[in-house]
Amino acid sequence: MSQTYTQLIYTMMYEAQRGSQAAQFANIDTQGIAETLIPIIFQQAGEEVAKDERKRSILKRAKTVTMVNGVATLSDDVLTAYLEDSSFIDPADLTKTYSWVRNWGDFIDPSLASAPYDNYGYYSMSGGVTLGQREAGALYDPSSGFTGSMTLNIPCVPVIPTNATDVVDVPDEILSDILTIGAELLRGALLAAAAESVRV
Repeated sequence: MSQTYTQLIYTMMYEAQRGSQAAQFANIDTQGIAETLIPIIFQQAGEEVAKDERKRSILKRAKTVTMVNGVATLSDDVLTAYLEDSSFIDPADLTKTYSWVRNWGDFIDPSLASAPYDNYGYYSMSGGVTLGQREAGALYDPSSGFTGSMTLNIPCVPVIPTNATDVVDVPDEILSDILTIGAELLRGALLAAAAESVRV
């Protein structure tokens, strides 16, 4: 059932207009509206799929995170609400183990550098986009923490294709969710546009 980006748009357009009279949307740029909605559709689909514990792992991707003094900024596609379901590794040393700490205050607590907690490295989130990391047995110090590349495996929003002929790179069950959500949002936008055109 794989589809190109163009096929996805056309399928959403068809589903959104199904059951409507052709004249209802005759003067509306349906494709233009659909393309404008794509970032919202993919974001909403990612969030809806991630809520399902049985589907969440399908959205996981390995993200390279560039740490500078133990801090990095995550990209917008990362679903940070699911950091508890993530894993964090140092690709240069797979023997290291990192544990997620939900509260930033606990993450910066000096006691994590002492036994029995000093066998693990830790990572946490501050401000919604800032990822903090500390090595095993080390105090958190934003002026001299770890600098280098780490790998964060976490659920992410599906990738929007760059070109019209690119295949939407998601499993079929996720593609189905994108189409359903997309058709629903597009139909609502078309009905609003049609109502507006009547008033003008």
